[in-house]
Amino acid sequence: GQWPQGLYVLVSADGLRWRKWREQPVFKNGAFDTLNVAFWSDLEKCYVLYFRVFTGWVDYSVKNFNLTGYRTISRTTSKDLITWSEPERMSFGPTPLEHLYTNHTRPYFRAPHLYIATPMRLVMGRRFLTDEQFAVQQVGKAFLGISGHDHNIPNQVADTVFMTSRGGTRYDRTFMEAFVRPGLDKGNWVSRNGVPATGFIQTSATEMSLYVGQNYVQPTAHLARYTLRLDGFASVNAPYAEGEMITKPLIVSGAHLILNCATSAAGSVRVEVQTIDGEPVPGFSLLECPMLVGDAIEREVQWASGLNWASLKGRVVRLRFVMQDADLYSLRFR
Repeated sequence: GQWPQGLYVLVSADGLRWRKWREQPVFKNGAFDTLNVAFWSDLEKCYVLYFRVFTGWVDYSVKNFNLTGYRTISRTTSKDLITWSEPERMSFGPTPLEHLYTNHTRPYFRAPHLYIATPMRLVMGRRFLTDEQFAVQQVGKAFLGISGHDHNIPNQVADTVFMTSRGGTRYDRTFMEAFVRPGLDKGNWVSRNGVPATGFIQTSATEMSLYVGQNYVQPTAHLARYTLRLDGFASVNAPYAEGEMITKPLIVSGAHLILNCATSAAGSVRVEVQTIDGEPVPGFSLLECPMLVGDAIEREVQWASGLNWASLKGRVVRLRFVMQDADLYSLRFR
């Protein structure tokens, strides 16, 4: 993308040779000098485009602009990639605005109804490197020469954060902490580091990878690979002293309850199915659930009663987890 020209769609038959789908931009009205993301949403049955805007800048059609406010994210939708809805700015729940330079929003490949976003967060007025350390990084002179609108490259730092969405105009920022920190490499404490390549990629039967730009505008610039277990963005963690969690009401589907969970040698996970009023469902009580021990991406829960999950299909239930020294990463009905 470019501005004020707009965003273009490229197409390829082999993933190697690309051409413009149309000579005209498919969308205008945004600050397109970063990574802007569009995809077909099976959840919303339309194309969704997430792009950068500023909270205090409205008219993106001219080059003579006056940047004001926070760097943030808007979205628009389309049925045909040509006609787009009126853009709407994304909200972030009860969290403070931050400079989100990019968004990298994509459906999670194991649960496409969930969108995962890993923006680069720019923090103004902070630095870690001394003048001497900064000089060693050999930051590009053109980059250092950027000025205007709060640009002060030596006094800005950045990292990668984590957000989710279920469609619509709201991001969930339950985790305000950094998802990927700059770390010990001093080259990552230069402004605008921590921009990921868009999306997580499955790189083994149990692992997925995120690629993050490091040492920005330096001779050592590169992508670094970070790995997680599948579904391992976060977990419900129980200490050795044991802990419990009860889910919101869920409508049972499928024939199996599958967990992605891990325990220590001394740890365990047990599951009870409850009515919406909190009473154990006969045959699915905690006492009838054998203790789950071990580490697995897919672990089926069964009960000693011999009743199977399919017998609950269509019922509204809650799941009570009793765990000791364990992590629960995800659950699904299959």
